[in-house]
Amino acid sequence: MAYTQDENGNYKRTVRCGYCYEIGHNKSSCPQKKQMHKDRVAEYEKQLADDNFTDDWERDYAKRLLLQHKSSLEKSANRGKHRKCSYCSDEGHTRRTCSFRKGDMKSWAITTMNAREKFVDNMVGIGLGVGALGYRKSPYCSESELAIVEYINWEAINYRLSPGMSEQWTDILRVRDVQISDWHPTGRTVGEPLPAAVTLIDDEPNTPQHRVNAHDFEVVSSADVNPPANFLTLDAALEAAKKNSLFEGPRGSLFYGATYDDE
Repeated sequence: MAYTQDENGNYKRTVRCGYCYEIGHNKSSCPQKKQMHKDRVAEYEKQLADDNFTDDWERDYAKRLLLQHKSSLEKSANRGKHRKCSYCSDEGHTRRTCSFRKGDMKSWAITTMNAREKFVDNMVGIGLGVGALGYRKSPYCSESELAIVEYINWEAINYRLSPGMSEQWTDILRVRDVQISDWHPTGRTVGEPLPAAVTLIDDEPNTPQHRVNAHDFEVVSSADVNPPANFLTLDAALEAAKKNSLFEGPRGSLFYGATYDDE
């Protein structure tokens, strides 16, 4: 493993070649190694053409080395042609260069960016920021707990937090109960999903009614909402896509049939 710097001075991970020890490529794609094989092929072909060997074993040895270097050149030329992508299952590329994965991530990021704008508007509307005081509701308890918002995981906010979607129960808020106990002398700290007042962004949401009433945080004393500076940009949404588990495994049914112009 090696590191290189981009134009902004940020360090990025890259690879180091085990043949020439330069960074930016690995041994299998090393241009110096490829040229070495070409030189050896030319060298052994000339030796065999001149046929100035003193013993048969020298001739056989040169033939064997010639075949080895030709085989290495052929493998280098065909490298990746029969490799199957672990994301889309097509051959000839890996998930890192998969155009379907890149397109799916961009589509996810654009939808997330648009949803984030609505989420933030709703958060501002109810005053859901760090320091907000509210009641932590739960369908498993008859009483609501008064709690204060200590942290908001902005990076994890995406459009699939909306009601009825797979990530709707993701803990985005970290809240601390105002009431203390012997077990929690400073108040119990728990994770909470965003309330329905924030995530209901569709005009006619297709979601069970109990989602609106269960596991909600109801703000009673508002606070300023301060998302990160780049939170509403496409770049921030693309960074979030890289870390979302949706793109770690094979292509999900959510994107089946989707195609993109730049594939």
